[in-house]
Amino acid sequence: MHKQVETELEHNRIKKRNKEMLHTNFFNESQKRGEQLRQALFLILQHIFKVQYNPKVTSFFMNSIFDQRRTQELSAIENVLQQQKTKEIMEKLKIQEKDDGFNFSKKIFCFVIFAEKKIAMELQKQQRAKELKQFMSEKIRSTSEEVKELERYLKTAYLQKELSYQLANLELSKLQVEQQEKEYKRKMDQQLQKAEENALQQEKDRQQRVIETKQLLEKQLREKELQKVQECQQFSIEKQQIDDIVAKIAKEREEKTQHERRKKDEAKQFIDNYFIEKEKVNKKKPTHTFLFLNYMLQRLIQEKQREQEEMSKLIMWNKMQEERTIEIEKKKLVQLERDQLIYEKVKKDLQKQKLEQEDMENLLNELAEEEKQLKYMQEQRQQHLNKVMLQEQMKQENMEQIKQKAWQKQQEKMEENALKQVGKAIKLLDKFEQDMRLDQLSKERAHAKRMQYRKEVEKVMEEKRKLRELETEINKEEKEKIQTQEKLAKELVEQERLNLLKIHAPILGKYLTQRMAKNENELKIIQQYVDS
Repeated sequence: MHKQVETELEHNRIKKRNKEMLHTNFFNESQKRGEQLRQALFLILQHIFKVQYNPKVTSFFMNSIFDQRRTQELSAIENVLQQQKTKEIMEKLKIQEKDDGFNFSKKIFCFVIFAEKKIAMELQKQQRAKELKQFMSEKIRSTSEEVKELERYLKTAYLQKELSYQLANLELSKLQVEQQEKEYKRKMDQQLQKAEENALQQEKDRQQRVIETKQLLEKQLREKELQKVQECQQFSIEKQQIDDIVAKIAKEREEKTQHERRKKDEAKQFIDNYFIEKEKVNKKKPTHTFLFLNYMLQRLIQEKQREQEEMSKLIMWNKMQEERTIEIEKKKLVQLERDQLIYEKVKKDLQKQKLEQEDMENLLNELAEEEKQLKYMQEQRQQHLNKVMLQEQMKQENMEQIKQKAWQKQQEKMEENALKQVGKAIKLLDKFEQDMRLDQLSKERAHAKRMQYRKEVEKVMEEKRKLRELETEINKEEKEKIQTQEKLAKELVEQERLNLLKIHAPILGKYLTQRMAKNENELKIIQQYVDS
């Protein structure tokens, strides 16, 4: 490690020496050549312009001509040194030293050509600087926020002006529209008044018709109710009559049956008596009994016929009553069917409502069950996590216990080994003392090398500090350039703003505002055209 550092430091020292030698040689040669060129330039100027020798003027002129060339050569030399090509540079410098033996007239001729080229380059440089300045001014004007802000204000002013004209036109058109609307409103009011009168009359007629229809319906309902009451009364009367007739018929039938039974009993008794008497009187009056029996038979036949006729009449009347009751029952059935339909409809609606209510209850129950399941799942998950955490803690505790036991065993083994090695250590003490002496010597040598390395590092740090100072000087120059550019940009922006105000202020006039101004000149221009 120390050998590598020493080789690097030696290499840096060699590079530094070579660089210093090259710089000194280059500056010496440049000074010699500059003096020769100054004298040559003086001769040329004296020959052309017939002026006297002034070393300050010639030195300033020469320095201004050769500054750029000198900086270019220095930068080239530094780049070459960085690329570690010191030998080639030395050869080039030697060749240049040999070439100094050129003829002086040739050097003057070369210098004149170089001066002409330099003048042309300066003119081109000035032209480029002018174009660059123009380009920068255009760029600053196009990218400046202040100019853009003023342009925005001017655009808003133009918009306000246009809006004012439009508002005036709108007000005129609004007045015309208002007049038209008033006329139209007057006509519409008349039409609406007529329509309202017609609507009121129609409403009155409609209400009258409604009242009449209501009265008619009420009358019809009352009549229907009365008719129903009368029909009920008639039905009850007829029913009572029928019940009375049926009871009377049943009574008469019972009386007839009893009468017939009595007659039959009498006839039977009579016949029995007749047969008894016949046996008694058969011998005396046979014809008289026969005639009496015929008379009694004819009388029985007539009574039976009369009973059959009455029974047929009763059957007919019963039939008519049955037909009438059937019709009444049919009407009742129709009414019952209607009532049944209404009942079924109401029942369906109630069932539908009940089903909807049941669905809602089922949904609520399902949601409640889902919430319970979610709570249960969360509780289970939390319990599982707690179990896992407890298991991990137990594992960690077990691992720590295992590690502690292993460490204890290791310590015990180390103690045993230490006790075993105590004897060996006593033997090695002498050798250790010798090693300590050798280490002390090596440390002293290393300290000396470190001190040397420290000095070399301090030298390198000093060089770096100098380079930093050079960089700070260069940065200061760059900052000054940036400040000048910013100042130029500010002046260009102010000039552009003034030009814009001078162009647009006469057109806009009172639509300008004071917030457009950034300085007193702009404010004066705005106030001039606003007041006028």
